[in-house]
Amino acid sequence: MFGRLLVLITFVLGATAANAQPFPSKPVRIINPFAPGGATDIIARQLAQKLTEDWGQAVVASQGRIRPCWCTHRAATARRSI
Repeated sequence: MFGRLLVLITFVLGATAANAQPFPSKPVRIINPFAPGGATDIIARQLAQKLTEDWGQAVVASQGRIRPCWCTHRAATARRSI
């Protein structure tokens, strides 16, 4: 009985602490790795506009490559040199 009560209190306090943080605190970027003017670009821009209205925070849709982290780059270059 005490264990269940402790779990319930933990969930309630955790939800309260998570709710207290403002989200998003910085502008949000949606990165579209595909060509500008395509279907994914149109959808991303419409989504950004809707999220800006709902959140009251700037959401920007932009084109760009998603860069892999340095560890995958090192692994790829290490494989080539073998």
